[in-house]
Amino acid sequence: MRGFVPLLRRAPWLLAGLVLLGVGCRPAPPEQPLLEVPLLGLDGVPEAAQQQIRQQHARTLAASGSKDAETLGAAYGKLGQLLFTYDLLEAAEPALRNAGALQPQDARWTYYLGILYRQKGAFEEAAARFEQVLAQHPDDTLARLRLAEVYRELGRTDAAKTALEAVVEAEPGNAFAHFLLGQMAYEAEAYADAVAHYETVLRLQPAASQVHAPLGLAYRNLGDEARSRDQLARRGQSLVQLNDPRVRALEAFKQSSGATALTQGQQLIAAGRYQEAVATLERAVAQDSTNPSSYLSLGVARAHLGDRAGAVEAFEHVLRLDPGASKAHFNLGMLLAADGQRAQAEERFRAAVAGDARNSEAHLELAELLRRTGRCAEAVPHFESALEIAPGALAARQHLGLCLLRLGRYAAARALLEDGLAANPGHLGSVDALARVLAASPDADVRDGARALRLAEQALALQRRTETLETLAMAYAELERYEEAVTWQNEAILAARGHDAYLAHLRQNLRRYQQRTPCRTPWPDFMYDR
Repeated sequence: MRGFVPLLRRAPWLLAGLVLLGVGCRPAPPEQPLLEVPLLGLDGVPEAAQQQIRQQHARTLAASGSKDAETLGAAYGKLGQLLFTYDLLEAAEPALRNAGALQPQDARWTYYLGILYRQKGAFEEAAARFEQVLAQHPDDTLARLRLAEVYRELGRTDAAKTALEAVVEAEPGNAFAHFLLGQMAYEAEAYADAVAHYETVLRLQPAASQVHAPLGLAYRNLGDEARSRDQLARRGQSLVQLNDPRVRALEAFKQSSGATALTQGQQLIAAGRYQEAVATLERAVAQDSTNPSSYLSLGVARAHLGDRAGAVEAFEHVLRLDPGASKAHFNLGMLLAADGQRAQAEERFRAAVAGDARNSEAHLELAELLRRTGRCAEAVPHFESALEIAPGALAARQHLGLCLLRLGRYAAARALLEDGLAANPGHLGSVDALARVLAASPDADVRDGARALRLAEQALALQRRTETLETLAMAYAELERYEEAVTWQNEAILAARGHDAYLAHLRQNLRRYQQRTPCRTPWPDFMYDR
């Protein structure tokens, strides 16, 4: 069941796909040694899939003495796809890198590596891979779309927007590109543009009920309360689907390899075909009513269709078979949290962590719930566990930083944010957060006004918004350049029109700068609990 547990967080198109190999020239293998591909973490993979992976691993080793780079590259590529399909990322990476070295003309391996690095949180590496694909194939709109998504995660919003607009120009019916453009427009407070993109998504994919929530918020910001209430009442959990032929081909590949009803159902979930997944998985549970994985997958498919009661029933059935099943507790927690039942959700997340201390998603969701209820001291260990398991989790790093600041652990917060920035030097959230700590920490040993100013200028260049304007004002005030601090604070106030709680905080800091006093609160209290 690996790969399907993050019920509402992970897009279903993140799994790699298969395209049949073409026939061409057969160069010799590269001179540099190939990377070893260890088979680790197979215990959580269905038995049928384990057998499939081991057989392909053996075939690849047997082909390793071949002088034919095409044959060996195809073997490594097939192995990499299998490993990636079952979320065995540490093993999939060297297999796909070997395939790329042996078949450099085949852009699939580079494409899959880009998706893999993004899943691991290595955004710079991911961007480099998608850029490499586009250098070979400038018309690859899927690679451009995925590159745009990574650019956005790195805070390179202008580049992301340019890439997405190119995708829409090439494919006006690309719902996923419109969805991302809608998100970016909303973040830039261009609410009319956000509405236009979200409405386009729903015209193209009426079943994508997740879009109703941001569309409703965009209407609210435009002052249209009637449309806002209507859209928010229709919000659901079905994701916007990305039409990726590689994912469809992977489904056919697994079926042709003798996949069970369970693995077929899981792959249908990955392809976003939830109605078919439910029918297939109901067949799986009828064939074997003692397999918790079948009920777990069935619950995920039902949840994506908006069948909350059916999803709960399936997850609770998992717990009757295996009371400590971490993934079932986690998914029940997600459903409860979405309904605003925080106390019950907390119980489920704690049970998920107790059932599997390596469940990083459960640690993260529990930590977020505790943070939002003002319990940072309890949240910190769970944030730390999530980061230990998944070091690339940017949200965990940034929100742990907020908790450390709230607890007065300013030096620890700075060290954490420094590490995050080193790993993702172009990520807007990392740049802005560290700039604020360096400019406004109450601990003088933590502050560094000159560096705060450089980072604040970088953040503003990445995206001009209320938060980055305020950060720049903080940095100028720390350097006692109060006239410039006042100027930029006024810009932040203009950008924050309509956000009353934030405006009160901004005006309070403006008065400080007018009185030639620096800011000593990196974030207002209400932002710690968002």
